[in-house]
Amino acid sequence: MNISAEVQRDIDLKVDDLLQEMYCTEEKLAIDSRMAWHWMPGSFKVFLVLDPDTAAKRIFKHLRHEGRTSEDARSVEEVRNSIERRFASEQKRYAGLYGVNPTDPLNFDIVINTRHNDLKTVTAMLLAAYRAWRLDE
Repeated sequence: MNISAEVQRDIDLKVDDLLQEMYCTEEKLAIDSRMAWHWMPGSFKVFLVLDPDTAAKRIFKHLRHEGRTSEDARSVEEVRNSIERRFASEQKRYAGLYGVNPTDPLNFDIVINTRHNDLKTVTAMLLAAYRAWRLDE
């Protein structure tokens, strides 16, 4: 999809329009998106960070045990290469379309490295930051 979106700009524009519409009409949202922070400026923005090696290992493990309809790989290295291609494609697209870096930590209210933090810890960190953010509103 990323490669298609590089050529077909309307894919990004449709998603952008939908995000902006949702921001204006919905009260409570949780959105997983590379660019929602840009279109939803008053929202609480979270960036979960994970190094490519750890991400590739986790994805490959998941593929081997549960599979994915959108991805298949024969090795951790193949998954890592896929991650790198997708990252490069997104950086190129968003820099070209909007002049922004979607992974700049300054775009977010909290950045959490998930390498050494389990789900319970990440959730606790996120909730604490969200509560502090709400007090500042």
